[in-house]
Amino acid sequence: ATPAGGSWSGTGVAGNTFTPSEAGVGVHAITYQVPVVGGCVADTTIAIEVKPLPVLSLGSYGPLCVEGANITLAATPAGGSWSGVGVSGNTFSPSVAGAGTHKIYYTYTDTYGCTGVDSTSVVVNAIPTLYPGSYGPLCVNASPIFLSATPAGGSWSGTGVAGNTFTPSEAGVGVHAITYQVPVVGGCVADTTIAIEVKPLPVLSLG
Repeated sequence: ATPAGGSWSGTGVAGNTFTPSEAGVGVHAITYQVPVVGGCVADTTIAIEVKPLPVLSLGSYGPLCVEGANITLAATPAGGSWSGVGVSGNTFSPSVAGAGTHKIYYTYTDTYGCTGVDSTSVVVNAIPTLYPGSYGPLCVNASPIFLSATPAGGSWSGTGVAGNTFTPSEAGVGVHAITYQVPVVGGCVADTTIAIEVKPLPVLSLG
């Protein structure tokens, strides 16, 4: 201030420095005083307003599958910027981010120049490796066999399959493609196909 040589006082003031974070949100009365020779004091008071940071709402996303479609990120207030692994503009790509838990950030600056930053986490699930086992070859009149795979919880499909049982007589002679599928949280499906061969009975000639 002019004339120089005075002193400042008020909430958030130290020397001639005002610190918004120490003062806190609100309107603060800041006083400047200059001593006058003869025992008087000249003073004046100004108001400094401290604005709060913008309140951000990011929403929630996922869980996603690593092979799933990209998703659009949206937050309020609109007009901010997103950042993080797998983020381009306001789009998050699971395949770019890869499997794991990823923290993404949203930054927004309001008309007062106050900047707020918030984050949210997105889970991206990997596609599991399936181990369906091997079966056969089987005789066409053999008893039904139990199909077992890891990880468990999937479903079997194919000729001669009912639930997790394969019946050679229902499938018939030949090589049959049998598929095992496991749903992956996030909209994907892991699948693998094996072959089970069913042999005919031997042709006998007794004479």
